[in-house]
Amino acid sequence: MAAPRHKFRESQSHRLIRAGTETEPTAAAETAHQPVPAGRKGDPVALPTNPEMQWPPHGWDPVARAQRLWSAWFSGSPDQLSWAYQGLGGNSVTGRAFFRTSGEPGAQQRFGQSASTVYGSVDRYFWGQITPAGEKRTKLHVPIAGDIASTSADLLFAKKPRFEGAAGKTQQWLDDRFDDDLHATLLEGFEVDAALGGVYLRTVWDTDISQQAWIDIVHPDAAVPTFRYGKLTAVTFWRVLEDTGDQVVRHLEQHDIQNNVIFHGVYVGDQQQLGPGAALTDFKETAPIQATLDTGNALLLPDLPKDASTVTYVPNVRPNRLWRDVNGAAPIGRSDYAGVEGLMDGLDECYSSWVRDIRLAKSRLLVPPSYLDSRGPGKAAVADMDKEIFVPVNLLAGTADASQITANQFKIRFQEHQATADGLVASIVRGAGYSGQTFGENPTGAGTVTATEIEQRERRTLLTRAKKLNYARPALADVIYSLLSVESTILGRKDLQPMRPDVVFPEAVLPSPQELSQTAVALNSAQAASKQTLVAMVHPDWTPDQVDQEVERIRDEEGFDVLGRARVTLTPPMGSTATVGQEVQQIADTIAVNPESNPGNPTNNGSEFQP
Repeated sequence: MAAPRHKFRESQSHRLIRAGTETEPTAAAETAHQPVPAGRKGDPVALPTNPEMQWPPHGWDPVARAQRLWSAWFSGSPDQLSWAYQGLGGNSVTGRAFFRTSGEPGAQQRFGQSASTVYGSVDRYFWGQITPAGEKRTKLHVPIAGDIASTSADLLFAKKPRFEGAAGKTQQWLDDRFDDDLHATLLEGFEVDAALGGVYLRTVWDTDISQQAWIDIVHPDAAVPTFRYGKLTAVTFWRVLEDTGDQVVRHLEQHDIQNNVIFHGVYVGDQQQLGPGAALTDFKETAPIQATLDTGNALLLPDLPKDASTVTYVPNVRPNRLWRDVNGAAPIGRSDYAGVEGLMDGLDECYSSWVRDIRLAKSRLLVPPSYLDSRGPGKAAVADMDKEIFVPVNLLAGTADASQITANQFKIRFQEHQATADGLVASIVRGAGYSGQTFGENPTGAGTVTATEIEQRERRTLLTRAKKLNYARPALADVIYSLLSVESTILGRKDLQPMRPDVVFPEAVLPSPQELSQTAVALNSAQAASKQTLVAMVHPDWTPDQVDQEVERIRDEEGFDVLGRARVTLTPPMGSTATVGQEVQQIADTIAVNPESNPGNPTNNGSEFQP
């Protein structure tokens, strides 16, 4: 008997939201826009139908421009910095196949021309200055932006958080789910989050690859979101399938979060305009998926819980000072680079000047023409510096000095450059929200540093971490809820209960084992803490189950220790021929069978150990 239609959709629909270079479905030209199917809440955001529409949309220009600049700093590539600050490469790196032509609204320039007519004084930046024709680029880039983003991700996810609050198989799934793969994905995603101001975590599944759902990262410069009262209600992801310079083929994937519907569309346009819709079968990347669509260009996910979503947006920090007046952009997070781009540009200029000093200060010999060896008519004359004897020619009176070899070497202003660079680095790190010590600034003093001293020196960094956790913690709970919902309703794991777990992040700075043990001894001597509290204090990275197991082991060991010390007080009953050692063994066997007789158990009244 044939499988029900919805079952077929569930087994195939996993292919529809694969990202990156994977195959993704699109809609045919005649179905570029379909209304939300019956029973849904409406169509708050529809795929575009106007072929003359600018993409990304015109109202998104301020956001797209800033994200391109942040992306260039994040990349650490001098080429991308030149492209970004000279007003070239209008679309995002992730959305485009490569930078070939402009794409900036109203600009028709090619590489090598100034963009000041488009962005005013943008070419006043160090990276906005054009290298003159015929000269080599001597600009040096210091990748401090990449260090900032990597440090931010490490502060949040260098140590694995824990998922708690479930029971049974769901809790076991939570314990097992945070494997190295998910850990690496979150480190990657939150590095992008710090650099570009946010990141989208998309739930995907494909039973041809894995029997589990997993998280896919979408960069924010390849997304156009829709917010309602600060909450994400829809988002359109886009990528370039083909780019010939004049023709650009884009694939749009829209997630209607309220209705659990995913729309797809392919458009053939140019560098600025979206263009008309195209057929799904016109492109090899999308042709194999046509049969998996439910209706028109829509994929329905009716089995997911009402508040489950296939996309979760994680802002870096808010508020965003740049886009408070941009319609729909206020909920977008701000980058760690926001406000320090000029300082990073100045740092690159400082290091470039420093290296230029070194290059110009190389020792050079000024040799008079009489010391040059001719290589024949029409050929250049050279000076052989390996010759041991030079025979100068006879010179006229008053020109003797011209026969001397002069050494020339300029002074390298390393102290001035180093002081300037250090000041710029300190300002950049502080402006990004971190302490100097986080990035290797040498603290004063010597000797062992306690956790309290580290917290004082890293106070600004720890405050920034705590602020970012307020956004990461609920977003991660939503992501896990989405994974549980997909695995339970679509992948057939009926034993799992979809829920949002409690996400527990470990402390960023942990006291040393010696400090912890001393504190535990003091509390134990004062009888101010239970065994469970002491074990949890000494092992702050343990789960509650691990703490409980350790407490049980300690109680077992204490119970046998009591028996060992009690041997001198035990006497055999009247008429017994057993030795004291045999009596102790008998009691130990009784404890093993009946744990209630364990003296370490608080319910035991100690009656079994009366002499």
